Amino acid sequence: VMPRNLNGRLLVKVVGAEDLPDHDSFSGHSDPYCILKLDDEEIGRTAVCPDEGCPTWNQKFYINLQGEGENVIFEIWDHDNARMDDLLASVTIPVDSIVSVKEKKQKKEKTVTHELVGPDGSPAGLFRYSMSFREFGGKIEHQEGGNKKSLHIGINYLSLPAGRGRLNGCHNDVQTLHDLITSQYGFSPENAKILRDDDESNMPTRAAIESAISWLVEGAQSGDSLLFQFSGHGGQVPDEDGDEEDAKDETIIPCDFRSAGQITDDQLFQLLVKPLPAGVNLTAIMDCCHSGTGMDLAFVHKIHSDATESSRDLVFDGFIEKKLKDDKKDKKKKKKKKDDDDDDEGSEEEASEGSEKEASEDEGSEDEKKEKKKKKKKKELSSTVKRSG
Repeated sequence: VMPRNLNGRLLVKVVGAEDLPDHDSFSGHSDPYCILKLDDEEIGRTAVCPDEGCPTWNQKFYINLQGEGENVIFEIWDHDNARMDDLLASVTIPVDSIVSVKEKKQKKEKTVTHELVGPDGSPAGLFRYSMSFREFGGKIEHQEGGNKKSLHIGINYLSLPAGRGRLNGCHNDVQTLHDLITSQYGFSPENAKILRDDDESNMPTRAAIESAISWLVEGAQSGDSLLFQFSGHGGQVPDEDGDEEDAKDETIIPCDFRSAGQITDDQLFQLLVKPLPAGVNLTAIMDCCHSGTGMDLAFVHKIHSDATESSRDLVFDGFIEKKLKDDKKDKKKKKKKKDDDDDDEGSEEEASEGSEKEASEDEGSEDEKKEKKKKKKKKELSSTVKRSG
């Protein structure tokens, strides 16, 4: 039986086959295709290669391994139009052997050649494939004996028109995770809250979400395990306190966002993270846009510089420390001081301009007085000349 700790995604590449049996009487070659199975469950099938004894497929498939399944099976079939398809050959790979792939942490899948066996047990050619395994990134950690509480928020935004903001799978998300942690991780349904916008008694309004978060963290102590899940829309709003490098706060959007607004990452940190004492384990799962820094935590994952968005083997180089809240407050104070200094400089400039204006006005008044005196003297001189004549 497969080890329980093999929990992740298996990438299987069906490369090709050689020297397959010929089952077509007229053309001489089969029309092969490959079916990939996990035990009896079909995972997928390749395209048909017409009239080809040495087909090349190079097709990829993914299998989620979650503690179930014993064998990965490759079956090569001959496609027929006029009758039932014929099984040409098969090969079985025990899932147990995939553990070695995980332990080696291979970055590139290696092509393996394996002998095929026909339905009668006779050799039936060669088969080429590759596999690479990657563990799922997160685990729900909890300590035995501690209190366990969970909060699940799923919003499909049923008040919005279909195709214009309404979602479909958020209710399923929260129910699935709730069922998982209560059946396998020791969480109790009595210690869980579920907010969904199809439940009038538990609507995920802003007030209800904030109240539920307060319930989740209330009384938490070292050894407790808490789980917070949000599935819905996420957004961004202008940063008002100067603690974001991109000048935007990330948000989660409640069902009454039009009237109550959005909940920012700063507010989530204050409500959900800051009240927790040392030794409390909080698992937060946020399935929404802009969730990468949605709780404004002090650390973020650093992805290896060689990794690309399409890479299947992301390598984490550890954590990068962001600016802590105290640093952000200092930054806010410095920003406020700078604004105040700018205001003071502006006031001084205005005062200087005012003084210059007043001085100019005074100078203008003196000139006007002199001009009046000059005109008066000229007038008096003119009168004297007239009297003399």
